Amino acid sequence: MTTDKLKWLADQGATFALPKGRTKDKFETDWPNKPHCLAEASAHAKRGGNVGILTGKHSNNIVALDRDIDFPGTVAMMGNWGETAKIIRSNAPDRGKLLYQVLGSLPDSTVYKPNGEKHPHAELLANGRHALGPTSQYNGGDYILQDAELGIMEVTPAELDYIWWSITSQHCYPEFAPKEPEHGDTTQTSKEYVQAVKDAWSTIDVFNHFQKDSNGTEERKGQTRILGNGGLDVRQ
Repeated sequence: MTTDKLKWLADQGATFALPKGRTKDKFETDWPNKPHCLAEASAHAKRGGNVGILTGKHSNNIVALDRDIDFPGTVAMMGNWGETAKIIRSNAPDRGKLLYQVLGSLPDSTVYKPNGEKHPHAELLANGRHALGPTSQYNGGDYILQDAELGIMEVTPAELDYIWWSITSQHCYPEFAPKEPEHGDTTQTSKEYVQAVKDAWSTIDVFNHFQKDSNGTEERKGQTRILGNGGLDVRQ
């Protein structure tokens, strides 16, 4: 039953936002700071209301990476990073959300709109946001919790920054973004960023994570380049 899925989410530390009816919005005043418990969410669902996971600080640092373009392809590209619980909508196969639990500081919620496009290609839902979950419906589709048996993957801020970067080529944590070069030296590399990436990869085989996305690696000028999605150079 879908209410069992709400209990599963609550057991992971999730609290809930309660939109009115079958909507994504129309909340009570100041809803991001009014988390609701499982009993309240279940009662709301039985009355026909949608239920959202209140992402961020009120939900044990659970965040949702919402992908609106080729969600199955994105998950396949991500390799092991995609092995986490997900939320999908039955009538929107190209859309879905990956759930992560951040072991550390939360990023700001952010939206990725490439080339000035009107509709976002990806969103990172953290504090002040919500992700519709099981029992919810929207535009005729049911929201489904998928891969619950995998659990919600725990990630460090550096790892979440890398996951977001791999999809958007942007950083969700300013501290991991390359610093401006000093004295006009356009060849300067941010040592802090490179070290953060290495730390994020220290216990994980990044080549295995992105094996499905990349076409392999190539050696050039003392660097290893991970191919796919623009590639990333890592100085050796």
